Formats: sequence, C-alpha cells, structure tokens
Amino acid sequence: MKPTNQAIPSKCTVLIIGGGPAGSSAATLLTQSGIDAVVLEKANFPRNQVGESLIPHFWQFADLLGVTDKIQQEGFVVKSGGLVAWNDKVHHIKFSEYGYTRPGLHVERDIFDNLLLDHAESCGAVVFNQVAVKQVDFADANQPKVHYLDKRGDANVEGVIACHYVIDASGHSSFLAGQFGSRQIIDSSLNFLSLWGYYKNALYVGADRQSHTIAHLKTIAPVTFVMSYADCWIWHIVLREKTSVGLVVHTDQTKGMDKAQREAFFKHTCANVPHLKHLLAEAEFIEGSLEFRPDYSYYSTRICSENYYCIGDAA
Repeated sequence: MKPTNQAIPSKCTVLIIGGGPAGSSAATLLTQSGIDAVVLEKANFPRNQVGESLIPHFWQFADLLGVTDKIQQEGFVVKSGGLVAWNDKVHHIKFSEYGYTRPGLHVERDIFDNLLLDHAESCGAVVFNQVAVKQVDFADANQPKVHYLDKRGDANVEGVIACHYVIDASGHSSFLAGQFGSRQIIDSSLNFLSLWGYYKNALYVGADRQSHTIAHLKTIAPVTFVMSYADCWIWHIVLREKTSVGLVVHTDQTKGMDKAQREAFFKHTCANVPHLKHLLAEAEFIEGSLEFRPDYSYYSTRICSENYYCIGDAA
C-alpha cells in the first residue's frame, strides 16, 4: 500500500467506492486497459470478511486479472467440493464431476481480499484505506463529485474528488442505493441475517465424507459442509488455522437481542445441530470472533446509468 500520508488526488477518470474483490477487480481491469482509477476504502486492510468458500469457476477471473500465481503461492486450503445435509438427505458435490480441472478454495478473506487489493495497486490503481465516501454529487452529469472523509491521520479531513465515472463496490452497505433510496427488501418472509464466528481445533469433513483433524488438510481435501436445521441453514468451512461456522436465520429469531444474547444463541445452536456438534465437540470458540450481518435478501432498483455502476453486493 502507498504511504498513509499520500495526498488524495482532486480528480480521476474512475472513482471506485470499496476495495473488496469487486472493487479491486474493477480497478485492476481498468488500469490494465490504461484507464486511471482511484479506490477509496473506508476500512483499513487487511480486514475480516465473510464468504470464505470459492468454487473453481473463480479461477477464470483470477487468470483475467493476472493474479493466479499470487493466489497459488499463498497456499490457501484446497477443497474438492461440497457436502449438503438438507432435510435428512445428503448430497455430495464433487467438482471433478462437473469438468473442473482446478480446485475450489477455502480462503481467509482478510488475506485474500488484501492480496487482490495489493495486486490492483501493483497494476497502477491508486488505493486509499480509511477514506470513507460520504456523498456523490451527480449535479454535473459529466463530472460527478465524490465527497469523502479522510480518517488516516489524527484528524478527520473532508475532501472532494471530481471524476467521470463512479463504481459502487461498497458491498453490503450499498452506498449509492442508500443515497438514492433505491434499496429494496425482496419479501419480509425472506428477510434473513447471518451470524458467524470461528473455532479452533474443530474437525472438518473430507472428500471421503469422514471427519478429520486439520493435521490431515494436506492429504485429505475438505469439502464445504452445509446443513439445514429447523428454520435456518448453517455453513462449516475449515481454514488453515481455524474454522468458520455461520448461521443464516430469519431476522425474527434474533429480534431484540444484544451482542451477548446473539453470541449465546449462536453457541447454543451450534452445540445442538446434528453433525455440526460432532465436528465442534472438542473445538474452542474464539472469543470476540462473532460477527453479524442483517438483510441478506435485498436489491437496488437503480444499479447503473451513464456515469455510475453498482457491482457486487452493492447491486
């Protein structure tokens, strides 16, 4: 990353909101085509994020970005497929049976996303962490103005960048949808949220459909294990030094809960789910690791125009 005291430019061709995979990929492709791009990311990378399971289809995009070698060198967990236990039926999905010659991966998103953002910067994108976009002024259609708050130093500094195009890759926060008031919930009955946390020393499910300790990751490839339980569904994704476990539940199930109550609900559910409770029997929950994200089922009625585009989860 550039030094934290680097001045933010006053103009650019494309301003990208967010440095996650969508934003960094857009920045890489633009700069590879000779178009200058500035990325404003409100967080300080590397930062934690959910979504650690990648299917083999992603390799074609890694190839396109020119980042394949860097991903391979990182040594993420290689997975062979998925195992789904849903309503008392078990389905085993093997990537090799679908013609894939390269594996899926389980990735630590803080490391993976930072790798992609560093790659974008190495390709010529100008990246700023801890700079939050506050408003996009489209009054001049030919030159939108992006107002931001620079939080890199001791004092917060406001600024403006004039650009020709804005790409909203802000993820779940859907910045432009929020500004436009265009974010919609699909159906209140489909209004789900996720709770996820991490465990040490959990067992994982291998391609042989047996449980194993993480000492066998190099010799027995894991699968992404997904389960239904009551009115929710659960994921179990083994990583190199910990295991990601997540619950996707209807918002009504945790309505009114504070953080401590959500954590208690999470741990109690995990300890009682068939199959999962076996994998976690000797595991240790990593205190402070529980995360929460509401409103999975949403969309925006405005995703593009002549001077802006919403991509990834921001769409």
